[in-house]
Amino acid sequence: MGRKIFIDGGANIGQSTRSFMSEWPGAKDYEIFCFEPSKGENIRKNLENLKKDFNNVEVLYDAVWIEDGEVVFYDEEKTSSSLVKEKLRGVAGVTVGAIDLSGWIKRTFSENDQILLKLDIEGSEYEVLEKLVEEGVTYMIDKIFVEIHGSKCGKTLEESKNIVDLLHSVGHKLYMWEGDTFKYETYKEEYYNHKILEHLYCNWTKRGFDRVVAERVSNEKGKSV
Repeated sequence: MGRKIFIDGGANIGQSTRSFMSEWPGAKDYEIFCFEPSKGENIRKNLENLKKDFNNVEVLYDAVWIEDGEVVFYDEEKTSSSLVKEKLRGVAGVTVGAIDLSGWIKRTFSENDQILLKLDIEGSEYEVLEKLVEEGVTYMIDKIFVEIHGSKCGKTLEESKNIVDLLHSVGHKLYMWEGDTFKYETYKEEYYNHKILEHLYCNWTKRGFDRVVAERVSNEKGKSV
């Protein structure tokens, strides 16, 4: 048996890792890697406290992405910072470090390791998950937990259905993850499917997020001209 790993992509103030430590059986035996690029003072303070509270936690102040290097990050310095410009209109972009998650997993771990992946990366989950599949890294991962941001980050219902179907085609359900409300006893019953996505998109439409989809489509058309 190899190492036990929990990857917290989009750690924010560490609430997901704290939920994992309190809810997951044998969590103290896991190595935990938290990714969070926000430079918000409160976020950084909470992550430093997280490391003090748990000796199995490592924090990497980089964005989870599909390439190593630097990316423009729209840093609200609170809860919704994102690589997706349309998600945070009016927030200035800053340059942060980025890690190609697929490459990092392949370099850092082995197929004998037990890897749990959680992604709450405010819209970048689509590209990151696609690359994990393309490079065969999903076969190294035992379970994937994710928050799909859908029209809140400019993605259409069809795109969200496609990402769920893509992961299903390689044997993965996308289990839902909600910050500090994660419950081990019920997580297996809570995963994304077409019906749930349709319900979410109806709610997002009522909240006015269709404008984010329209803005993203318009921007992409402008780039292609």
